[in-house]
Amino acid sequence: ASKLLEKATKLTKPSLLAFRFKPDWEAAAPLYEQAAGAFKGAGAKQKAMLALEMASEAQEKTGSSWHAAKLLEQAAGLAREAGTPGEAADYCRRASGLYAEAGRPAAGAEALARGARALENTDLDAASALFLEACEIFEDEEKHHNAMDVFREAAGVTLRSRRWADTAALLMRLGQACDKAGASSSLCKTYLAAIVMWLYAEDAREAEKTYEDVIAIDKFMGSDEAGAAWQILDAYRDGDAEAVKKCVERNHCFRHIDNQFATLTRKLPMGDVAANALHQAAKSTASNAAAPIALEGEPLDEDDLC
Repeated sequence: ASKLLEKATKLTKPSLLAFRFKPDWEAAAPLYEQAAGAFKGAGAKQKAMLALEMASEAQEKTGSSWHAAKLLEQAAGLAREAGTPGEAADYCRRASGLYAEAGRPAAGAEALARGARALENTDLDAASALFLEACEIFEDEEKHHNAMDVFREAAGVTLRSRRWADTAALLMRLGQACDKAGASSSLCKTYLAAIVMWLYAEDAREAEKTYEDVIAIDKFMGSDEAGAAWQILDAYRDGDAEAVKKCVERNHCFRHIDNQFATLTRKLPMGDVAANALHQAAKSTASNAAAPIALEGEPLDEDDLC
């Protein structure tokens, strides 16, 4: 492996004796890859990562940014195996940049998402950051269906970290992506999930604020999910724990949101609902100004809501 690495490195330098007047990157690239394979086989992961970096540089020099990116993804995999998530994330970002150079930014976003998935069991913060970067690329490229999937995964990571505000922000962005993708059903489930999350976090006021923000959205206001949200919040306004439980049990909407949030719903109510009931004034405001609006000709009744 070391001899292959040495031979490849010599080819990247001019040599009068070898009648080589400029670096021969095309010849060096496969030798670096062979060296990486030999180092990996010997269990020398750090040396294999270095050889893959050199192979990637050689491919980039020949104008093959796509292959250069693929090699850095391999290096990211070795970094994860070596227990260095920071290096793995860096390799993923560099690979993403090379995919963009090759005219395939969406492939770069996919590389970031793959890296995030591989890291979420060892480094939640690194995984969350990579997911967010992937989402931003998909948004820029207007690939909203792709963005939806990655936003869901990113929200799952921040939820596991109990980062409530970050999770809520991701769910709001997911809702926007659903809207742009024309996925109305997913949009409604997403906004209900955001409300559920705040209730699980024992912050009924944030749940109420979220409801007030999203009830004005046309695709949400007349939905079954809006009705379910209104009724469970009404139970919280009254400080009625039994009413919360009955609402969750009877309304199918809570079972059909993304599983990671449906699981939270089954644990409601959290904390002392009676002691933390929303004030009656809040109930009056919400009931009068932010109650779910039925679609014309389809009035909501008790059975529709729960």
